[in-house]
Amino acid sequence: MSYVVLARKYRPRRFEEVVGQEPIAHTLKNAIATGRVAHAYLFAGPRGVGKTSMARILAMALNCSSADSPTAEPCGKCASCNDIFIGEDVDVREIDGASNRGVDDVRTLRDNAIYHPAHSRYKVYIIDEVYMLTKEAFNALLKTLEEPPAHVKFVFATTEPHKLPETIHSRCQRFDFKNIRTTDIVKRLEQICEAEKVKASAEVLTQIARRARGGMRDSQSLLDQVMAYSPDELTAEAVDFVLGGTFEEQIDRLLEAFRGKDAASALNVVSTLIAEGQDLVEFLGQLIEALRELMVLKACGEGQEKLLDVSAERIEKLSGLGEAFSMDSILYMLQVASEADRKARTAVEKRVVVETAMVKLASMEDLKPLGEILQRLRAGEGKGGSGQQAREAASAASKPRKRSEKRPARSTPTPPVTPGPPEEPPEPTPPRPVAPVVTASGPLGEIQAAWPRLLALLKKRNQRSVEAFLREGRPAALSDDHLTVTFPGDFSFHREQLSDRSRLDLVEECLAEVMGRKIRIELADEGGSSPGSEEPSAGEDTEVKTVRRRSPDNPAAQRAVELFGGRIVEDDP
Repeated sequence: MSYVVLARKYRPRRFEEVVGQEPIAHTLKNAIATGRVAHAYLFAGPRGVGKTSMARILAMALNCSSADSPTAEPCGKCASCNDIFIGEDVDVREIDGASNRGVDDVRTLRDNAIYHPAHSRYKVYIIDEVYMLTKEAFNALLKTLEEPPAHVKFVFATTEPHKLPETIHSRCQRFDFKNIRTTDIVKRLEQICEAEKVKASAEVLTQIARRARGGMRDSQSLLDQVMAYSPDELTAEAVDFVLGGTFEEQIDRLLEAFRGKDAASALNVVSTLIAEGQDLVEFLGQLIEALRELMVLKACGEGQEKLLDVSAERIEKLSGLGEAFSMDSILYMLQVASEADRKARTAVEKRVVVETAMVKLASMEDLKPLGEILQRLRAGEGKGGSGQQAREAASAASKPRKRSEKRPARSTPTPPVTPGPPEEPPEPTPPRPVAPVVTASGPLGEIQAAWPRLLALLKKRNQRSVEAFLREGRPAALSDDHLTVTFPGDFSFHREQLSDRSRLDLVEECLAEVMGRKIRIELADEGGSSPGSEEPSAGEDTEVKTVRRRSPDNPAAQRAVELFGGRIVEDDP
């Protein structure tokens, strides 16, 4: 008899044997016991976690010939169960969605579904990787999927459920399969080694299970591979020889290099890996896992064995290495390593990608939390130091450039310079207050006094952009509950942004909450008129005045000038 690989030989035959998917198994067993089996199921999840195995067990439970009706405990020994288990039952069709993806294939399935099963209670169609069906094939399946014959059940399995149409989702009961925990995989591998009479320590099996990254089938395939090399006893050396090293020592050296900002040492680690013929993609994957473990330890501290599938010795080692890095630095390292892993999978020169990432990480500066930076800026501002300069620089950088600044100034004759007394240096301009000061009495003075509360309310509602725009305005006049808010000439951008009706309604709503009454708001430039007035103010650009007078019947030009603040150089008749 030919050899049967472990993944097939130890495939589960009962619901309880599907490792790591106990909630799904429990739900299906209850559905069978109570007669509430749906006509269509969607099994979604990563590869090798039991989707197709669960579908076969469901078919066995529906058609087990040792019971008079569907049973939650199929015997696994009768002719029907055996044929379903090995995939030879004529009434249980397993279809590969990749090679039977066309509309003609679905039409054949639909035409055959109307006939009763040959010897079973139900016809069961199991379509693996169903997302690969074409759009036309899905459409041809919809009616049969929604109202199938009473003797037909559908089970769809896929690793990418988001690629299925919503019309398919709505006609199925969906079950999401999870990655299997390393500890559960190790227990199953121990059972297999015991049945195969092979000695293996828990540490070696854990090393194999971690390589599978949550997939039971992958772990059994790796175990099968190592058993072929060492049939009697599995050792760490055998695992390293067959599957490659675990790179723990190299990763520790890299973290030391990152801590000491030693790019040469980091490149030497990569060079050694290449000289030994190691897989750089696998190395990056293990580096990402180690950085993730550092992140968990930094966030939660020690004693998080449930979150980390590593030994206590490894946790102690990582804790010591991670003390030199802040959480922001660890997150940055994770980002760089993940990006390198993505690029290395398709790059021709993987060495360049990996070395670039290592140099970047070895050259990074210590990243400080944003809160700490803000505290330093506030401290400097309180001392009259660089905090004020940084704020003024940030404010200047955020101002929009005027259109006139982009155009070269017209050349004009330079008047002769006559000697005179030296000019006095201009007095420094005090910074603009965060909130307007109270300069009026009566109702207007009350609004000016309440202005900081209005800004705080907008910030509390997470309307930070609106609060930032309104901060530059000043309540200047009040007439019959109509408030005029003026903006300096160099803050016209802020006034234009607040002119949006939705933003202005929000400001009026918050102002009404602060003042206890409804107040309408009009926006205007300081010394000018509000937007939308017919006559331009005295301080308005003379060229803009000329455009408006020369083109009163050209709304497109008028709108362009208002939007972009430009000027018409030549007005075609």
